[in-house]
Amino acid sequence: YAIPDPYDRIVYEAHNYLDEEGRGGGAWRNPNESVAPDTGIEMVAPFLRSLGRAGKRGFLGEHGYPAGNASAELATTRMLAHLQANNIPSTQWCFGPGWPDDDVLGMSRDVGMDIQVKSNIAAVQPYFTARLSSYVPPPPR
Repeated sequence: YAIPDPYDRIVYEAHNYLDEEGRGGGAWRNPNESVAPDTGIEMVAPFLRSLGRAGKRGFLGEHGYPAGNASAELATTRMLAHLQANNIPSTQWCFGPGWPDDDVLGMSRDVGMDIQVKSNIAAVQPYFTARLSSYVPPPPR
């Protein structure tokens, strides 16, 4: 199925969560679940292959992992490095004021008028200085 894109401006988006059921979005059944280090890389591989074959750009618009889950943090860190090496920007799922403080994937909790950042921001923090202008479409494969 081909989507007309005469100006080559479409950026395709995917979401990816590392839990064994792939539910994500706050639905991790076991926030302490063990995640293999290359799970994220393996899960985004079909998306990257598809983009490469079509010569299109992509964006991982949503991913996340529970605070305190070291194996999911490692898998996310490895996935983010792989995405950056393939010129795919991403954003980690977050929430703002009014969202339940105990949500396993949320990156902050409300503390009165302040926001307290949780530990699951660690994997994305190194990419805070990355600029989208440096991302280019992947080479055709």
